[in-house]
Amino acid sequence: MYRASHGAFMSPEALFLHVVRADAPKAKVAEAVLEWMEAVQQEAPGAVMGVVCTHVDLLHGGDEASARLQQAVLERVRDESERQVRRGGGRAAGRGRV
Repeated sequence: MYRASHGAFMSPEALFLHVVRADAPKAKVAEAVLEWMEAVQQEAPGAVMGVVCTHVDLLHGGDEASARLQQAVLERVRDESERQVRRGGGRAAGRGRV
């Protein structure tokens, strides 16, 4: 029921923030962000999106580890978006701003 009602609250004028744990595996975080981007763009094409990382204090290496995580997730999202654009099939590809 909760997911089914999401669309009623989404509009392209809204700001969407996705919160992820910084200590989660990078691949899992990237996959969650991609899934979220796809869902947002389906309901609110062109909406502004952002990612917030929590639990950064649990990463060994502090700010440097956080920067590496953010870079890895951004690269994965960018690669997947570009792949979808080349295929012509991605709804999220090339639409929103992250």
